[in-house]
Amino acid sequence: MSRISGLEKYQLQVKSGEIKPPTSCNSKNLTTQAQADEFVSSKPKKKLTTKQKILIGATTLLATSAAVLAGLFLIKDGKLKPAQFKEFIKFTPAKTMEEAREFAIKNFGVEKFDFEDDLEMANWINEGLTNVNNKFKGKAHMPKILAFGEHKSSQAQAFIDGLGEGIYISKKAYDKDANIEHIKKLMKNVGINIKENKITMLAGMDKQKALSFIKKYQEMIKSPDSYTRFQWADLQTQLEDAYASVHKPMRFITDISENKEISKILEKENIPIVLEEIFQKSPEEQTKIAQQIADALDKHKIKYNAQGSDRFLSTFDTIYHEMGHLQNYRNSNYFTRFFGKLSDRPKQIEKFTKDFQKQQIAQKISWYAQKDPSEFVAETFAQMCNGKELDEDILRLYKYYNGVTF
Repeated sequence: MSRISGLEKYQLQVKSGEIKPPTSCNSKNLTTQAQADEFVSSKPKKKLTTKQKILIGATTLLATSAAVLAGLFLIKDGKLKPAQFKEFIKFTPAKTMEEAREFAIKNFGVEKFDFEDDLEMANWINEGLTNVNNKFKGKAHMPKILAFGEHKSSQAQAFIDGLGEGIYISKKAYDKDANIEHIKKLMKNVGINIKENKITMLAGMDKQKALSFIKKYQEMIKSPDSYTRFQWADLQTQLEDAYASVHKPMRFITDISENKEISKILEKENIPIVLEEIFQKSPEEQTKIAQQIADALDKHKIKYNAQGSDRFLSTFDTIYHEMGHLQNYRNSNYFTRFFGKLSDRPKQIEKFTKDFQKQQIAQKISWYAQKDPSEFVAETFAQMCNGKELDEDILRLYKYYNGVTF
């Protein structure tokens, strides 16, 4: 007996009516027939419970968040690409707030510009950003937000947000009347008697600079409204620097130690200067040593240049400083900023403030640059905006802390 084929059996079953043929023989049916060996469970699919759905959703969210965070934390430092703004932008003071806002949006890609109806402030910030842009030929990154804001530190003139997106200006810090009152207090603190034109010389205080403060103040106070609030804020900051020179005397002591003739005289007066040993002492002990040095120099009638302010070389230095922070933030990953060498954690700051070599380098920039790595970078960037030539050791440390040079 011959064996019937599968096709012949199928044809006989159709002919006898045992099975019905498909209504059409399109590619879909053929495909279905070709997949006849595929296993299909006859059991109905179980529906997910609400708890299971929540668990799956939470797992997906965590996985996505982890991927985003990994990207933020694992991005390599120092990989910030230059911005692509115009190499040169011409600044003309705006006549209306709308003009000022349009200037910031068009030239710098600013998304939020809110200085209320303060046109003087709006023009000041736009001119400062223009200077930064032109200095770096369009390669410097710009903030997305420019607005008024108050920092937890009442002394802050301006600050940048934690994401490095916006620069905020303090109204209080640019209150002219408040600046004038604060200037009077600062002059007293650095030994300047305005009424009697007298100076009580403190160790580390530059007499010529003190005299220039008196002269400048007397000129400005005759007609306060003839000077902008930015000029008053600058004078206040210069006096704060003079105050810091007195109470942070390491730079004064360092400058004196580099003069061989003076060092010999101090040795005879039994005042040896061993910088690393003095560096380890408290600020109060350092101030006493500075005073001993100043008294010895006066005794021998030796003129010397005490520490002066290297900060605020222009009216726009506050903007330059904050722009330094912005470049630094965007050139560093989140781990570096919040846990690593740029974080404000005490252990990280101490690695900077208690390192003799780093402090010696930072003090070449300013006393404020000695505060922590982030401020060192911002202060250095401000000096670069002012066109100041920087020593190689400063640039090396600046780059180590992710400062940009473009």
